[in-house]
Parts: sequence; structure tokens; C-alpha cells
Amino acid sequence: MDDIFTQCREGNAVAVRLWLDNTENDLNQGDDHGFSPLHWACREGRSAVVEMLIMRGARINVMNRGDDTPLHLAASHGHRDIVQKLLQYKADINAVNEHGNVPLHYACFWGQDQVAEVFPPTCVSS
Repeated sequence: MDDIFTQCREGNAVAVRLWLDNTENDLNQGDDHGFSPLHWACREGRSAVVEMLIMRGARINVMNRGDDTPLHLAASHGHRDIVQKLLQYKADINAVNEHGNVPLHYACFWGQDQVAEVFPPTCVSS
């Protein structure tokens, strides 16, 4: 079986569930770039996998080596449904990455207007 990061990128919910059922696995582990399974599922728009990981205890505000959270990745890649889900589970809208950007900055920079509209109006960081 491919590694968990590949399964999350590809949205293979069955394989992810089997992996999660093995209690010896750490669902918050990072790959070579510090991307957790939740990072990959959010980046690739894999809603079912995102929900499964969150329900199994994935840390919603886990950071990769560049201090990006899953919310940064979902926002920058235009995955409105996942951004809404992460916000529902209290993802930190003011998490600042190594470049000084919060998730809303990335949504705007990459032209993800439909995602930017999801953020609360008080989400303005300097």
C-alpha cells in the first residue's frame, strides 16, 4: 500500500480509514516537508478524507515546515467547502506562516474570491 500521504492526496478514503484503524499510526506525523495527512487532504480538496482525519483527532492547526496550516493550503487552492469545514472546527484564521501571511492573504493572492468570502469580516491581520 502507498504511504498515507499519497492516500490523502489521492482521496483514497478506504485506505485512509484502514490506516487510521491501525492504532500504532500517528495521524499528525509529517512528511519530508512537514505536511501532515490533513495538510495533503486539504491541499487536494479531499473533503471526505479531511472530515475523517478531523473526526479521528487530527490537529486542525498543525503547521508544516513553512508554518502553513491546513487552512492556508485549502484557502490558497480554492477549496471553499474545506475552508468552511476547517472554520467550523475552529481553525486559527490568524495563523501566520514564515512569510507573514494568514490564510486569507493566500486566498486573495491566488484569486480565490469565493474562498475569501467565507472568512469572517473581522479576519484582518496586519
